[in-house]
Parts: sequence; C-alpha cells; structure tokens
Amino acid sequence: MIRRSLLCTVLLLLPATQAGAEPADEVLGTWLMDTGRHRAHIDVSREGDQYEGRISWLEEPRYPANDRRGMPGKIKVDRDNPDRALRDRPLVGLTILEGVTYDGDGRWSGTIYAPDQGRTYKGKLHLTEDGVLKVRGYIGITLLGRTMDWTRPSEAEISQGQ
Repeated sequence: MIRRSLLCTVLLLLPATQAGAEPADEVLGTWLMDTGRHRAHIDVSREGDQYEGRISWLEEPRYPANDRRGMPGKIKVDRDNPDRALRDRPLVGLTILEGVTYDGDGRWSGTIYAPDQGRTYKGKLHLTEDGVLKVRGYIGITLLGRTMDWTRPSEAEISQGQ
C-alpha cells in the first residue's frame, strides 16, 4: 500500500518536474541576430545546467573588397579580440554566449562576447510572449548597455543559410 502511494506521488510530481525544466530550454535552437549592419544565426545549446551560443552562419562571411584593414575577400575572423593569440579564429563557430543560466520566468543571465568590439559583457536574456529573445549586453548595471531582438528563422532560412 505504501509503495503504491509512493509510486502515485512520484508519478504525479513527474509532470510538474518536467514542466519546470521545459521553460529553461525554450532558449535552445537557432536564433537570427540582425543588428542592422550584421545578420547571423546563433545556435544555442545546453551543456549541463548552462547554455552557450555559437555563430553558425553569417550573411557576409567574408570581408568586403574595400576592407580598410587589409583583409578583402578573406573569411571573417575575431580580429578585434584583445588577445592576439585569438584573433585568427573564424567568426563562424565562435562562441558568443557563455555561462548562461536560467533565472526563471523566461529569463537567463551569463556573458556575451561582441566580436566586432572584441569585448565581453554581462548579459541578460528574456524570452517575450511573442517569441522574441531580448538579449541585453551591459557593463556594470543594466542601464549601461544595449538590447538586441533575436527571432527564430524559418526552417527554410536555416537550411538555406539565411
């Protein structure tokens, strides 16, 4: 009788436990980052209880012919990184979200790397009801930062690399 009662309790709690874990994973998958100057896909994955995001596609993966820094036509790299040893890393495949943890209520926090600036910022992510991921990078306090809206690209855009 006690076993049956315990089993029923576990089975009743199981959906609640799974439901509690699901919101944290809503950030998983591919996101379109469009800054107005750059368009990229960011693939967010989970490693243990933390999330990370890597650039998986760039609309313009090579430097333009008029590149002022002497790299026309070459694959874009992390050339603004303050660590000289890391400046040759291709941007495609580069991790830009690290140490991201779920804070509850559709919110995450961690760090965000901005390769076009060579800087790492504290970061807050918030998933809105309409499915937009608000990504805010900031220094010190959240008032000193910038927010970008990331959206889900369609399956066709992902498969075509758009």
